Amino acid sequence: MSLIVIILIVLTAFALTDFLGPHNHRLHNQIYYIALFVTFFLFTIKYCYGADIAIYVPYYDELPTIRDLLHLERPDTLFEPGFNLFCFLLKSLGVSYWGMTAIISAIYFCALNKLLKKIPEYRTFALCLIVCFDYNLIFATFRQCLSVSFYILMYLAYTEKKTISMFLYMILTCVMHKSGIFFGLPTFMLLLTKDINIKKSSYTVLALLMILALILPLKSSALALANIFSLNHDLYISIDYHLSFTKKLQVVLPIYLALFMSMSLMKNRAQFFGRMNLMILLFTATIAATYQFFPLLWRLRSYFMPLIITYIFTTLYQFRQADNGDLDVSPFMTRNKKLLIPFTSALLLLFCVHTIMASQKEHIRLKSRIYEACTIFDLRQYPEEKLVQRQLSRAKRYWKYEALDKDKVKLD
Repeated sequence: MSLIVIILIVLTAFALTDFLGPHNHRLHNQIYYIALFVTFFLFTIKYCYGADIAIYVPYYDELPTIRDLLHLERPDTLFEPGFNLFCFLLKSLGVSYWGMTAIISAIYFCALNKLLKKIPEYRTFALCLIVCFDYNLIFATFRQCLSVSFYILMYLAYTEKKTISMFLYMILTCVMHKSGIFFGLPTFMLLLTKDINIKKSSYTVLALLMILALILPLKSSALALANIFSLNHDLYISIDYHLSFTKKLQVVLPIYLALFMSMSLMKNRAQFFGRMNLMILLFTATIAATYQFFPLLWRLRSYFMPLIITYIFTTLYQFRQADNGDLDVSPFMTRNKKLLIPFTSALLLLFCVHTIMASQKEHIRLKSRIYEACTIFDLRQYPEEKLVQRQLSRAKRYWKYEALDKDKVKLD
């Protein structure tokens, strides 16, 4: 069975405990930490897992010297400077490739746990949703996983009023992955600006624009915009690749529309969120603009989805407890309070179940067996060199024969 499917099933089972019986804060808090540890453990024991190892394993094995990393004309095979330095330091300390991936997982889950502790209840369900949305981030995209981790820590430093820490985390966000530049720097500048009043009707407009965009030629417009800004060749090719995968009607569409509806009916003015209302508007605008190009949206939403989920869960908790001092709530939500929250929870649980089924279907379809479970415990049965070569062979087969099969690519 796919290791991804195993994790999603286990975590969804843990999440269901949030809805069984009356809420016991101590008990559910203990279940959350058990679920967090089990999830971290299952993600961490992966060994040479996924398609991206075709690049990362040779890169780590042939890691250049510090002089090469700091040279202005660095080889094309290298990644962003922050990730290069990160890997160089680990390898200099004798850390293996698996150790490097385990450390990245630990950094991500530590940052995520610190964020989720802001949620008063239903933390396990929130953790489950984040993993369902972003399991590929944790499994395979190591550079962006580090970038997202530091992005979360940057926001948490803002809530703790630690400006210097904010600045350092912003730098780390930008240097770990190029996508971090598009979120790290703007978010840092936004958090330092004055509060701006956001009209709740803005989310209704965004929802209408996203629906209208379903009939518009967005790809040609996006590439024309990229030409105007004179992006470098590699970045342009990356954008063109991500925009080449499009799907107008996706299963996740009701989730996004429900998000827009929720934000148009309720706004949280609590001090903890500060300028989050403006950030949420920008995040939802990103969803509306890139919804059709799902691989691009998957990459971008990794930064803001944990923050959105934290915002919504905390806001719904206050709403459910009738603690409306910080809330700007629509009368419609007040009248339908007992119906809307269970409906939203059921919709999100169905999304988790769909993610499990879609992942298993994708695992069966791929002949390369790229997602079949492979953990460090397999080293008891196979020599390390043989196991690595087997996994690399699967990854190369995937990229050669299956990665660009756009008609059968997995949908969100």
